[in-house]
Amino acid sequence: MSSNPARHSSFRGPASGNEEGDGGRPERVYILLLDGLSNTELKERLEHDRESIPNLARIIERGVMFRYGVFATFPTITWPSHNALGSGAWCGHHDIVNPTYYLRETRQVVTPQGSIWETGKYLSDEVETLYEALHREYGKWDASTGKGIITASLNEPCGRGALHATLERRLLVDGERLGEVARENRGDTNPRWKEEGQEQVYRYSATDIQALSQSLMLFDGDSQPPPMFTFHEFSLTDAVGHDYGPHHKAMLDALVETDKRIGKILSVLDRRGLFESTLFVISADHGMAQTDVELAADPAQAVLDAGIKAVVTSPLIYLVDMDVTVETSADGRTANVTVLENDADASGEKPPVAGADVHVIGAHSRVLADSKTDAFGVAGLPLPVGEEPDSLIVRVEHERFNTRHLRVNGANVAEDPRTVLFGG
Repeated sequence: MSSNPARHSSFRGPASGNEEGDGGRPERVYILLLDGLSNTELKERLEHDRESIPNLARIIERGVMFRYGVFATFPTITWPSHNALGSGAWCGHHDIVNPTYYLRETRQVVTPQGSIWETGKYLSDEVETLYEALHREYGKWDASTGKGIITASLNEPCGRGALHATLERRLLVDGERLGEVARENRGDTNPRWKEEGQEQVYRYSATDIQALSQSLMLFDGDSQPPPMFTFHEFSLTDAVGHDYGPHHKAMLDALVETDKRIGKILSVLDRRGLFESTLFVISADHGMAQTDVELAADPAQAVLDAGIKAVVTSPLIYLVDMDVTVETSADGRTANVTVLENDADASGEKPPVAGADVHVIGAHSRVLADSKTDAFGVAGLPLPVGEEPDSLIVRVEHERFNTRHLRVNGANVAEDPRTVLFGG
């Protein structure tokens, strides 16, 4: 679900207090995430067709809107952005850096976006989600004592720590009743999705109905308090943006349909006397840009086509390299070469590379000595007498790794770009 440019708009809704809001502290927060919706598209509707989205307009009119939007994270893409918003940490810190990426320490490719369910395990233990922060402060709701709070993640990719989390398979509502409420709200789906053969858009609409139904039940129940913090994903705008185009007229229908669902949530909050004490944030995870799909390309594939050893989870490229150490004897007659995998494993150690071919190369690419690393990644080689050590190159080859070239003194043959650019 990636796109460019990636912007979202953020708004502050009414705080607790009088009809106009007196700036008091809110009692709860509700994040409405309109997936894939460009800031410019929302502004266009607000400026020229405001009456078609009255519930979004109601919140925006009472708050603050970023005129040019903001970035959720960089680069903006679905799973990283959602978890950046839900944790306050950018993707390089919370560890979910792409829909699919490579874990060097386990040599494993993982795809949170492809898995969808129970992906909170991929979030770094070193960051705290907003749900976790609130439960740390207020505790988790305990029906036996009547203490603690409820947090809710509704169809939201960031759900770790939420007491109610759809995609983590933790529900605080009755499943049978949830089905009934979902059926009661099916009429909100625009018939054009089915009529025009847009099955994916139709499915996303049904997914949004499920999340809406959970929200209605959580806020309209009497057996537990309403959530103090809710992070609610609306996916229809993303589906329409991908299948019709981000600025297609169908986006208006997607916004109208989504606005109806938001209106139902606001109606429950109004009836329960909760609207005035709720802080609303309206956001997106990314925006979209119109592209010519016939120009689709995968530049990362060129790395593999060139014969470079790498794990590619486009657009990310993870080179598979060796860590080579060369130590010469005091008399300059021999060299000891240790070859390890460049990436440490889960224990923090770099495993040895056994069976690597090690060569000493002299002038005119002449092989002067060769050996193979043992089970410990070690090889010993004789050095020619009468040759200048700095003129000798150690070449290390292995079928699983990129070839390394070092001088006998351990220096890289190629210049280090970091040193060239930034100094030693």
